[in-house]
Amino acid sequence: MKWTGVSERTVKYWFAGIRGPSGEHLSILARHSDAVVSGFLLLAGRERGFAAGKLAVARGKLNELCGLLDDLAGTDGYGH
Repeated sequence: MKWTGVSERTVKYWFAGIRGPSGEHLSILARHSDAVVSGFLLLAGRERGFAAGKLAVARGKLNELCGLLDDLAGTDGYGH
């Protein structure tokens, strides 16, 4: 309700499957929720694109973590 500004009744209709969010509301929900994006892409048969994006983010975070560990160990990552 907070993300889209719709009423509680509208959200209840969405969850019950009686109605779905408009395109505008769906885009707002997707902006805030990975679950909405993932579900939408799954229904569209495009879930691999989302998984690849999440993998790239995770890889970036791991690289950042490795850099921090190297800094703490006082090495360049190769024992030097």
